[in-house]
Amino acid sequence: MVIGKLPNKRLHRKNFHSHLFCIKARKKAAIKNFIGETGFMCKKGDRIMKFRKLILIALFAIPAVSFAWDGYDYESGNYVEIDKGNLVREGEEIEYYDYGSGEYRYGEVQDVQSSGSGAEVEIYDYDSGEYRTFEMD
Repeated sequence: MVIGKLPNKRLHRKNFHSHLFCIKARKKAAIKNFIGETGFMCKKGDRIMKFRKLILIALFAIPAVSFAWDGYDYESGNYVEIDKGNLVREGEEIEYYDYGSGEYRYGEVQDVQSSGSGAEVEIYDYDSGEYRTFEMD
């Protein structure tokens, strides 16, 4: 037990051990947090980690919601974009934007084939009455 004031750069023996424990606990918790397990954290570190986790979730969640699916129709030479919220499966009705005509169009998905890094989507266009094939990224 120490009596009186402690020097600025020295920690009291009891505080020193709790300080080391806190550092070790933060390291373990950070590793566990990285791999998805919960772990013990000191109160201040716990708040910081929760805040960091919230920021990471926000950064990854926001862009994922706002993307559309871009593609190209080689027969007409127009770019197309299938907006979010469209389920691109055989037999489903979708809405897409045709940059050639400058308008949104509706069609029924006839076939979806994976090709390289994207997909080939065949659609029956309700407005023109024609089948169209899009190469999607």
